[in-house]
Formats: sequence, C-alpha cells, structure tokens
Amino acid sequence: EPEREWSLTVTPAAAEGIAAIAKAEEREGQMLRIAVDAHGGFCLEFCTEQEEFDQTFFCEQYPDICVYASPLALQRIGGGVIDMRDDRFKLDLPEDQEHRCGCQEETCDCKK
Repeated sequence: EPEREWSLTVTPAAAEGIAAIAKAEEREGQMLRIAVDAHGGFCLEFCTEQEEFDQTFFCEQYPDICVYASPLALQRIGGGVIDMRDDRFKLDLPEDQEHRCGCQEETCDCKK
C-alpha cells in the first residue's frame, strides 16, 4: 500500500451533506466516524465522541461538522478529499488526482 498522509479534506458540499443526514437521522451534534471493518471495508457511523487514536477533520466553513478517522482508515484513504457530487459522497484519493487530466482514457495523449 502507498504511504499515506494522515489528513483528509472535507469540502463544504460534503460538510453540508453530513449535516443534512445528521438532521434527517436525528443525530445533530454527533460526528461522522470512518473506520475499517474486520473485512477491510469502510464503516461510516455517527458517534458522540472519538476513539482514542482517531484524528479529527473538518471544513473551515463548517467547523462544527467533524469527521473522525481511525488510523487504519487513514492508512488507506489518508490525503483524500471527501466531497459530495451528484447527491453522492465521493472520495478522491491523491493518486486519482495525479492521473486526472480531463481526457477520455482511450484517447488520452497528454502523457499524465
């Protein structure tokens, strides 16, 4: 696995989406936690406090909307950007950004 930064960026759109879900689920004031389950999949859950080694991330425009991430999750998605596009949460990882050029893969000639 690639070496990952222990950081996550939460976009304003993602923060708004988290807040809307928290409100709909009657979990306002709780934070979203990202963890890895026993099978290596991601688990997203609302919680009232972070685990001992969790890191906290938030969007500057919405500092009250926090995302906690476990160290194991950060080993897999660290350096990523959590966004909301087309009414869905999206995770953009650094290597995804490096290879994005706007070309269609089969016609790409930009040498990225």
